[in-house]
Amino acid sequence: MQTSRNLQDLMKALTKAASGELKRPYAAPNRYNACTDAIMAYILQHDLKPGDALPRETQLCEMLAVSRSSLREAIRRLETLRIVDAVHGKGTFVGDFSLSPLLQTLTFRSLLTGGEDLTQLRSVVEIRQMLDLGSAEDIVASFSALPADEIESVRARLGLIIEQMESQASRGETYADLDLAFHTGMWEHVKNELLGQLSNTLWLVHMAVNARLEIPVSSALEETASSHWALLETACKGDLQGYREAVKKHYAFILETVKTN
Repeated sequence: MQTSRNLQDLMKALTKAASGELKRPYAAPNRYNACTDAIMAYILQHDLKPGDALPRETQLCEMLAVSRSSLREAIRRLETLRIVDAVHGKGTFVGDFSLSPLLQTLTFRSLLTGGEDLTQLRSVVEIRQMLDLGSAEDIVASFSALPADEIESVRARLGLIIEQMESQASRGETYADLDLAFHTGMWEHVKNELLGQLSNTLWLVHMAVNARLEIPVSSALEETASSHWALLETACKGDLQGYREAVKKHYAFILETVKTN
Protein backbone atom coordinates (compact mmCIF):
# COMPACT_ATOMS: atom_id res chain seq x y z
CA MET A 1 0.00 0.00 0.00
CA GLN A 2 2.79 2.40 0.90
CA THR A 3 4.55 1.74 -2.40
CA SER A 4 1.32 2.37 -4.27
CA ARG A 5 0.83 5.70 -2.49
CA ASN A 6 4.42 6.70 -3.23
CA LEU A 7 3.92 5.97 -6.94
CA GLN A 8 0.69 7.96 -6.96
CA ASP A 9 2.46 10.91 -5.30
CA LEU A 10 5.28 10.70 -7.86
CA MET A 11 2.86 10.62 -10.80
CA LYS A 12 1.05 13.68 -9.45
CA ALA A 13 4.35 15.49 -9.01
CA LEU A 14 5.60 14.66 -12.51
CA THR A 15 2.26 15.72 -13.98
CA LYS A 16 2.64 19.07 -12.25
CA ALA A 17 6.22 19.26 -13.45
CA ALA A 18 5.17 18.76 -17.05
CA SER A 19 2.74 21.65 -16.73
CA GLY A 20 5.31 23.85 -15.02
CA GLU A 21 3.54 23.92 -11.66
CA LEU A 22 6.19 22.08 -9.67
CA LYS A 23 9.14 24.33 -8.85
CA ARG A 24 10.77 22.51 -5.94
CA PRO A 25 10.92 18.95 -4.61
CA TYR A 26 7.58 17.77 -3.29
CA ALA A 27 7.15 15.96 0.03
CA ALA A 28 8.58 12.50 -0.61
CA PRO A 29 9.30 9.74 1.96
CA ASN A 30 12.94 10.88 2.30
CA ARG A 31 15.28 13.51 0.94
CA TYR A 32 16.89 11.16 -1.59
CA ASN A 33 13.52 10.30 -3.13
CA ALA A 34 12.57 13.98 -3.12
CA CYS A 35 15.79 14.90 -4.93
CA THR A 36 15.41 12.07 -7.46
CA ASP A 37 11.89 13.20 -8.28
CA ALA A 38 12.98 16.84 -8.46
CA ILE A 39 15.65 16.02 -11.08
CA MET A 40 13.08 14.17 -13.19
CA ALA A 41 10.73 17.11 -12.78
CA TYR A 42 13.50 19.46 -13.95
CA ILE A 43 14.07 17.35 -17.08
CA LEU A 44 10.34 17.47 -17.86
CA GLN A 45 9.95 21.18 -17.14
CA HIS A 46 12.82 22.07 -19.43
CA ASP A 47 11.87 19.56 -22.16
CA LEU A 48 15.35 18.03 -22.15
CA LYS A 49 16.15 15.22 -24.58
CA PRO A 50 18.68 12.34 -24.46
CA GLY A 51 22.18 13.78 -24.55
CA ASP A 52 21.17 17.23 -23.25
CA ALA A 53 23.28 18.53 -20.37
CA LEU A 54 21.90 19.23 -16.93
CA PRO A 55 23.19 22.24 -14.94
CA ARG A 56 26.35 21.82 -12.93
CA GLU A 57 26.17 20.27 -9.47
CA THR A 58 26.28 23.54 -7.54
CA GLN A 59 23.58 25.04 -9.74
CA LEU A 60 21.30 22.04 -9.37
CA CYS A 61 21.70 22.05 -5.59
CA GLU A 62 20.67 25.70 -5.48
CA MET A 63 17.84 25.37 -8.01
CA LEU A 64 16.35 22.28 -6.37
CA ALA A 65 17.08 23.35 -2.78
CA VAL A 66 18.88 20.10 -1.95
CA SER A 67 22.25 19.21 -0.42
CA ARG A 68 25.19 18.00 -2.45
CA SER A 69 25.09 14.55 -0.84
CA SER A 70 21.37 14.18 -1.65
CA LEU A 71 21.98 15.27 -5.23
CA ARG A 72 24.83 12.81 -5.76
CA GLU A 73 22.80 9.92 -4.34
CA ALA A 74 19.88 10.86 -6.59
CA ILE A 75 22.16 11.01 -9.64
CA ARG A 76 23.49 7.52 -8.84
CA ARG A 77 19.96 6.19 -8.60
CA LEU A 78 18.92 7.77 -11.88
CA GLU A 79 22.04 6.40 -13.58
CA THR A 80 20.98 2.84 -12.78
CA LEU A 81 17.68 3.57 -14.54
CA ARG A 82 19.47 5.12 -17.53
CA ILE A 83 17.53 8.35 -16.96
CA VAL A 84 20.76 10.32 -16.56
CA ASP A 85 24.37 9.67 -17.48
CA ALA A 86 27.12 11.19 -15.32
CA VAL A 87 30.38 11.59 -17.23
CA HIS A 88 33.43 12.25 -15.07
CA GLY A 89 34.93 15.65 -15.78
CA LYS A 90 32.19 16.64 -18.21
CA GLY A 91 28.92 16.74 -16.27
CA THR A 92 25.56 15.03 -16.12
CA PHE A 93 23.44 14.41 -19.20
CA VAL A 94 19.97 13.09 -19.91
CA GLY A 95 20.27 9.34 -20.50
CA ASP A 96 19.11 7.19 -23.38
CA PHE A 97 16.19 5.70 -21.43
CA SER A 98 17.28 2.17 -22.31
CA LEU A 99 15.09 -0.67 -21.09
CA SER A 100 18.15 -2.65 -19.95
CA PRO A 101 17.33 -2.12 -16.23
CA LEU A 102 13.93 -3.66 -16.89
CA LEU A 103 15.60 -6.53 -18.72
CA GLN A 104 17.90 -7.25 -15.79
CA THR A 105 15.13 -7.00 -13.22
CA LEU A 106 12.71 -9.26 -15.08
CA THR A 107 15.39 -11.83 -15.81
CA PHE A 108 16.55 -11.94 -12.20
CA ARG A 109 12.98 -12.08 -10.91
CA SER A 110 12.13 -14.98 -13.20
CA LEU A 111 15.24 -16.89 -12.15
CA LEU A 112 14.82 -16.11 -8.45
CA THR A 113 11.17 -17.09 -8.20
CA GLY A 114 11.15 -19.72 -10.92
CA GLY A 115 13.55 -22.43 -9.81
CA GLU A 116 12.56 -25.68 -11.44
CA ASP A 117 8.97 -24.43 -11.76
CA LEU A 118 8.43 -22.92 -15.20
CA THR A 119 5.46 -20.78 -14.14
CA GLN A 120 7.44 -17.54 -14.21
CA LEU A 121 8.96 -18.29 -17.60
CA ARG A 122 5.56 -19.21 -18.99
CA SER A 123 4.25 -15.87 -17.71
CA VAL A 124 6.96 -14.03 -19.67
CA VAL A 125 6.03 -15.94 -22.84
CA GLU A 126 2.33 -15.21 -22.33
CA ILE A 127 3.08 -11.49 -21.91
CA ARG A 128 5.07 -11.61 -25.15
CA GLN A 129 2.07 -13.14 -26.87
CA MET A 130 -0.30 -10.51 -25.47
CA LEU A 131 2.02 -7.73 -26.60
CA ASP A 132 2.30 -9.18 -30.11
CA LEU A 133 -1.46 -9.64 -30.39
CA GLY A 134 -2.13 -6.16 -29.05
CA SER A 135 0.32 -4.58 -31.49
CA ALA A 136 -0.78 -6.67 -34.49
CA GLU A 137 -2.59 -3.73 -36.06
CA ASP A 138 0.54 -1.57 -35.79
CA ILE A 139 2.72 -4.26 -37.37
CA VAL A 140 0.37 -4.90 -40.29
CA ALA A 141 -0.23 -1.17 -40.84
CA SER A 142 3.53 -0.53 -40.94
CA PHE A 143 3.90 -3.06 -43.75
CA SER A 144 0.88 -1.74 -45.64
CA ALA A 145 2.38 1.76 -45.60
CA LEU A 146 5.49 0.60 -47.47
CA PRO A 147 5.84 0.81 -51.27
CA ALA A 148 5.35 -2.52 -53.02
CA ASP A 149 9.04 -2.88 -53.92
CA GLU A 150 10.11 -2.24 -50.34
CA ILE A 151 7.63 -4.80 -48.99
CA GLU A 152 9.18 -7.32 -51.36
CA SER A 153 12.65 -6.36 -50.17
CA VAL A 154 11.67 -6.82 -46.52
CA ARG A 155 10.00 -10.13 -47.35
CA ALA A 156 13.13 -11.39 -49.09
CA ARG A 157 15.40 -10.33 -46.23
CA LEU A 158 13.25 -11.78 -43.45
CA GLY A 159 12.45 -14.84 -45.54
CA LEU A 160 16.15 -15.61 -45.76
CA ILE A 161 16.35 -15.45 -41.96
CA ILE A 162 13.47 -17.93 -41.68
CA GLU A 163 15.20 -20.29 -44.10
CA GLN A 164 18.33 -20.15 -41.95
CA MET A 165 16.24 -20.89 -38.84
CA GLU A 166 14.64 -23.85 -40.56
CA SER A 167 18.03 -25.15 -41.64
CA GLN A 168 19.45 -25.00 -38.12
CA ALA A 169 16.27 -26.49 -36.64
CA SER A 170 16.51 -29.45 -39.04
CA ARG A 171 19.89 -30.19 -37.48
CA GLY A 172 18.49 -29.92 -33.96
CA GLU A 173 20.21 -26.57 -33.41
CA THR A 174 18.61 -23.55 -31.76
CA TYR A 175 18.51 -20.20 -33.55
CA ALA A 176 18.14 -17.47 -30.92
CA ASP A 177 20.12 -14.79 -32.78
CA LEU A 178 18.19 -15.38 -35.98
CA ASP A 179 14.88 -15.32 -34.11
CA LEU A 180 15.70 -11.95 -32.57
CA ALA A 181 16.81 -10.61 -35.96
CA PHE A 182 13.48 -11.69 -37.48
CA HIS A 183 11.29 -10.12 -34.80
CA THR A 184 13.39 -6.95 -34.79
CA GLY A 185 12.88 -6.77 -38.55
CA MET A 186 9.11 -7.12 -38.13
CA TRP A 187 9.12 -4.08 -35.83
CA GLU A 188 11.49 -2.07 -38.01
CA HIS A 189 8.90 0.23 -39.58
CA VAL A 190 6.51 0.58 -36.64
CA LYS A 191 6.40 4.20 -35.50
CA ASN A 192 5.95 3.30 -31.82
CA GLU A 193 9.61 2.72 -30.94
CA LEU A 194 8.86 1.88 -27.30
CA LEU A 195 6.68 -1.09 -28.28
CA GLY A 196 9.54 -2.52 -30.31
CA GLN A 197 11.99 -2.04 -27.45
CA LEU A 198 9.62 -3.68 -25.00
CA SER A 199 9.04 -6.61 -27.33
CA ASN A 200 12.79 -7.17 -27.70
CA THR A 201 13.32 -6.81 -23.96
CA LEU A 202 10.75 -9.51 -23.20
CA TRP A 203 12.30 -11.71 -25.89
CA LEU A 204 15.73 -11.33 -24.24
CA VAL A 205 14.28 -12.16 -20.82
CA HIS A 206 12.72 -15.29 -22.31
CA MET A 207 15.99 -16.41 -23.91
CA ALA A 208 18.12 -15.58 -20.85
CA VAL A 209 15.89 -17.55 -18.49
CA ASN A 210 15.60 -20.38 -21.03
CA ALA A 211 19.38 -20.70 -21.10
CA ARG A 212 19.85 -20.49 -17.32
CA LEU A 213 17.18 -23.10 -16.61
CA GLU A 214 18.58 -25.30 -19.40
CA ILE A 215 15.20 -25.87 -21.03
CA PRO A 216 15.48 -28.92 -23.33
CA VAL A 217 15.44 -28.31 -27.08
CA SER A 218 11.81 -28.40 -28.15
CA SER A 219 10.52 -31.26 -30.24
CA ALA A 220 8.64 -28.53 -32.10
CA LEU A 221 11.83 -26.68 -33.02
CA GLU A 222 11.23 -27.02 -36.76
CA GLU A 223 7.54 -26.17 -36.49
CA THR A 224 8.37 -23.06 -34.47
CA ALA A 225 10.89 -21.94 -37.09
CA SER A 226 8.44 -22.51 -39.94
CA SER A 227 5.64 -20.69 -38.12
CA HIS A 228 7.50 -17.44 -38.79
CA TRP A 229 6.45 -17.71 -42.45
CA ALA A 230 2.80 -17.09 -41.60
CA LEU A 231 3.75 -14.01 -39.56
CA LEU A 232 5.72 -12.60 -42.47
CA GLU A 233 3.29 -13.46 -45.27
CA THR A 234 0.16 -12.15 -43.53
CA ALA A 235 1.94 -8.91 -42.58
CA CYS A 236 3.13 -8.41 -46.16
CA LYS A 237 -0.41 -9.00 -47.47
CA GLY A 238 -1.98 -6.60 -44.95
CA ASP A 239 -4.08 -9.46 -43.55
CA LEU A 240 -4.71 -8.37 -39.95
CA GLN A 241 -6.90 -11.29 -38.92
CA GLY A 242 -4.53 -13.74 -40.55
CA TYR A 243 -1.61 -12.15 -38.74
CA ARG A 244 -3.34 -12.50 -35.37
CA GLU A 245 -4.03 -16.15 -36.04
CA ALA A 246 -0.39 -16.62 -37.06
CA VAL A 247 0.74 -15.05 -33.76
CA LYS A 248 -1.45 -17.47 -31.78
CA LYS A 249 -0.13 -20.47 -33.67
CA HIS A 250 3.47 -19.30 -33.32
CA TYR A 251 3.15 -18.97 -29.56
CA ALA A 252 1.32 -22.28 -29.25
CA PHE A 253 4.58 -23.96 -30.27
CA ILE A 254 6.63 -21.83 -27.87
CA LEU A 255 4.29 -22.38 -24.93
CA GLU A 256 4.59 -26.12 -25.49
CA THR A 257 8.24 -25.89 -24.35
CA VAL A 258 7.35 -24.24 -21.04
CA LYS A 259 4.37 -26.34 -19.97
CA THR A 260 3.72 -26.19 -16.22
CA ASN A 261 2.23 -28.87 -14.07
